[in-house]
Amino acid sequence: YISVTGVQTCALPILARVMLETLDREEPLETAVAAPRVHHGGAPDELLLEPGIDADTRAGLQRRGYTLREAAGLGRVNAFFCAKGLLNSREECTVTTDPRGAGLASVAQ
Repeated sequence: YISVTGVQTCALPILARVMLETLDREEPLETAVAAPRVHHGGAPDELLLEPGIDADTRAGLQRRGYTLREAAGLGRVNAFFCAKGLLNSREECTVTTDPRGAGLASVAQ
């Protein structure tokens, strides 16, 4: 599993979230990469949210005391995932680019 993002301050949380959704929750790679993101940038009680976070989630965060700030895009991810390992089953690898930006993803045989 490899994933790359262009925003350094958000890089690790974004990568962790994509990996969690793909590996643990078995979401398709495309869904995990495209999902709206939330980021805690270190400022006390302030969260950055991308468009697409539902109203119930927003209300729950506000009830917990968070100040919510809109963010147009919290980084871009290009990723590939080989469920059985790259050496074992290349034909089952998937690749995707982030819909937040331009990119190209392709599997070479």
